[in-house]
Amino acid sequence: MHTVNQDVLDIIVKNADQGRANRKIPAENIQALKDCGFFGILLPKSLGGSEHTPQEFFQDHLAIAKADMSPAWACGIVTNSPAIFARNLGATLLGVENSDFFI
Repeated sequence: MHTVNQDVLDIIVKNADQGRANRKIPAENIQALKDCGFFGILLPKSLGGSEHTPQEFFQDHLAIAKADMSPAWACGIVTNSPAIFARNLGATLLGVENSDFFI
């Protein structure tokens, strides 16, 4: 994996039932994905991202999906669409108040 590590996946697995029960991705998951750099995996380095290839993104994205599909679905939208979605819309989709979680 390129940005997502086993610690992040363990957090996602641990919080899967909570996310389903609350119908919201747990803040701990979002913070872990932000901390590891996943939200900036496709962004150019000039914009603060890590500029990985689409193939590298999909390897990490698949690992998230294997841990819990719900955050993977949301991450796919947010991570693939930084030029389309405004930061505030992405924040709304993930249920966080601070829209600076992308990178």
